[in-house]
Amino acid sequence: MGNRLGTLRELTLRELNELQEMPDLIGLTALGSLTIEDCGKLRALPRGIGELGALKEFTLRGLKKLQEMPDTIGRMTALESLTLDRCRKVRTLPGVNLHLSRLQKLWILEVPLEDMPCIEALTALHELRLDVADYPGSCVVV
Repeated sequence: MGNRLGTLRELTLRELNELQEMPDLIGLTALGSLTIEDCGKLRALPRGIGELGALKEFTLRGLKKLQEMPDTIGRMTALESLTLDRCRKVRTLPGVNLHLSRLQKLWILEVPLEDMPCIEALTALHELRLDVADYPGSCVVV
């Protein structure tokens, strides 16, 4: 996959209702934007997702079965925008602040996080939106 799609700059996976597992995205070295939206059966993201070194925009929306974010997300050093919206089984954002010194926009909407990332470490942050759900079916605006 990576060899033929190495120049791909934007990838959107939307309404793939039967998608349960994603292929590894290693080799998509030019990918700048990744959106995964309304893929209701997707349970996990590929661990290698953190190796997308050029990724600037990362959006996850409406992933009802997604259990967790891979710990490699902290390696996305070029990331400028991270949106996590209506992923109601995700409880933590592991390592999100490790190397995200370029992150300017962080939106966490209707996600029942039990532990928040260390916002102080995100020194480039310009836009922060938190609508954190206490538990599925409830939303608290912070």
